[in-house]
Amino acid sequence: MTETLAIYAAAATDKEFESLPEKHRSRVTKWAHELEWMERALKQGKRLTGPCGLYSQMARHMSLSVTQVSRIIKRWQATQDWHVLLDGRVRNNKPVEDYGIKTPRFRAWAVRFAEHECRSSREAIRKIFTIFLYGGMTIDGYERHVPGTIPQEVNERALYRIFSDHEKEIHRARFGVGAVRELPVLRDRSVLEPGQWYEMDDVMHDAEVMYRGQAVRVSEFGMFDYASACRIHWGHIPNFRRMSDDRRQALDRKMALMFLAYVLRYIGYHPEACVIMMEHRTATLSEDKIKLLETATGGVLKVRKGGIKGAAQKAIGGRAARGKGNPQAKAGIEGSHNLIHNVQGNLPLQVGWTGRNEPAITWGMRREAEQVAFWQAALRAKGRDDLADKIDMPVMNFEDFTEYLTIKYALINGRTDHKISGWGRNKTIQYCIGNGCWVNEHDLRQSPEQKMMLQALVGQHPDLVRETDLSPADVWERGKGRLVRLPLAAYVDLIGDDRDFGRTVRVIDGLIRVQDKFCNNGEPIIYLAEISNDGQAPVRLIDRKEYRVVINPYALHELIVLDDQGRILGRAPQYVRVNPLSEDLYKTIGKVEARKAADMARQKARWQAENNFNASRHQANKDVMHEADQSDLGLITPSVPGTARGRRMVRKEDMSALLSDTPPPANNDESAVEVNISDLF
Repeated sequence: MTETLAIYAAAATDKEFESLPEKHRSRVTKWAHELEWMERALKQGKRLTGPCGLYSQMARHMSLSVTQVSRIIKRWQATQDWHVLLDGRVRNNKPVEDYGIKTPRFRAWAVRFAEHECRSSREAIRKIFTIFLYGGMTIDGYERHVPGTIPQEVNERALYRIFSDHEKEIHRARFGVGAVRELPVLRDRSVLEPGQWYEMDDVMHDAEVMYRGQAVRVSEFGMFDYASACRIHWGHIPNFRRMSDDRRQALDRKMALMFLAYVLRYIGYHPEACVIMMEHRTATLSEDKIKLLETATGGVLKVRKGGIKGAAQKAIGGRAARGKGNPQAKAGIEGSHNLIHNVQGNLPLQVGWTGRNEPAITWGMRREAEQVAFWQAALRAKGRDDLADKIDMPVMNFEDFTEYLTIKYALINGRTDHKISGWGRNKTIQYCIGNGCWVNEHDLRQSPEQKMMLQALVGQHPDLVRETDLSPADVWERGKGRLVRLPLAAYVDLIGDDRDFGRTVRVIDGLIRVQDKFCNNGEPIIYLAEISNDGQAPVRLIDRKEYRVVINPYALHELIVLDDQGRILGRAPQYVRVNPLSEDLYKTIGKVEARKAADMARQKARWQAENNFNASRHQANKDVMHEADQSDLGLITPSVPGTARGRRMVRKEDMSALLSDTPPPANNDESAVEVNISDLF
């Protein structure tokens, strides 16, 4: 490498050189090659001046005059500084003194002024012009400016250019750290398996529904599996105003605890590692519960939370802002919430994603729905259910909305026309089985011969096969078989110490009745007083005895039963009411009869020995009586014509005749045989 190129290489590593525009860097690069060519030509004995000299040729290459080329080369030889190779306008484009719009002091002052202006940058520019005209405060970089005029270089375009360079900083100062769209955190989904990364969050649905005569919104907890992009579980409640305390029911941390406990106990988590991303406000856990989960699972379960951005606001103005979570920590479920809102966009009684974009017809529709609900309640109170059923409600009720969500979530989880990132390995082959119906390859049960026939058919008709993306539900179903469940002891320790969900109940008539304001609309829930454990026969609880129980609003199908010392006895199943018009009634009756037969079988086994003794004694006495001549005993009672007397009455009279001295009454029947009682003694 020549000395000229070595100097250029040193310049290329300079930070100032990197900050130059591309055309100026190209000029320096071209000059370096021209100087290196000049050095080789001088060694060959060529001249610098003259019509065919090196200066003339370099002037044509650089589109400069011979005088300019000569001047630049002389400066280069004198200083060996790459700055002399730049265009003079670029080389001299530096403020001679610290004064004017190009100074860093004025730029910092203007940006700080815009950060204090909460309306818009346009208003900030107008106020800056006012300060230049009328004074009122010192402008950094224009300390010598006399109010009354606006400098020519200070115009609206120049100020907008300064603000655009600091757009995020101004937006962060006005609306908070959380309002700025930061650089996205990209996660690799392909390295995860279902159950290894959960994201839990709450969402408020945009449509109102009717519940107890009120138009209310619905709050929901959701659990999102990031590997499969599937919403694996959800639970929602209506945000209605309770009449008892005039408070609005909403999701809280207790409900979040029950929801997470249900997912870990009845759905499961990956046995190798599982991270649960949560927020800091509603859908969260306390630190002692987090430690309990990590300890109970041997460190497999890890609960993580996104950072709080409110404290960082203290760097702007010296005052902290209200704490807000970091949505990038659980970007998967946050994105799925947008999909849910989009799907529900056509439901009636929309409230919009903010309070400002509520549709205009929502107010009138809400009043109409509440009035119709009042009419229905009044008719039912008067016993006119026939008329109440004829009234058409203009909006959904809470029960219909629950069914609606179930259907929509199934469609969202079952979609294949998606663009989920990192989905390269989640593909399948589909075959057309006729009438436009496509079936996944893993859903076909084929023998080796059938597979060969199918491949031959596809070779002849390639349009009958295609490769497509799996749905999130397919990926989840394929991987959930490896999941393990939270141990029952850890599940009870997680939720059992809460006074709202742990209580003492009494067994009455073989049933346990639990009433909770969070469960079943406050109505009693009935459980069978029969506990069972995995792989063990059911054991019945003692009637009229008290037991400690643990109930989960998201798992009402069973009740965890403990003794007075806190030992886990087992799980009691729910005793479900049946429809008398369906076959479930007869199935339930059959179960009750089978239960009764089982009880009788056990009781019969306990009495078997005594029953056998009584039967043998009865048979022995019967044999003796058959051997005796009953006519000699006088136990044959004469019949009385025209008199209907039962067997018990005859025996009673015969026995009284035996024990008394008075003979039995004579019968008018001439064919009757007289019996002399004295012959018996």
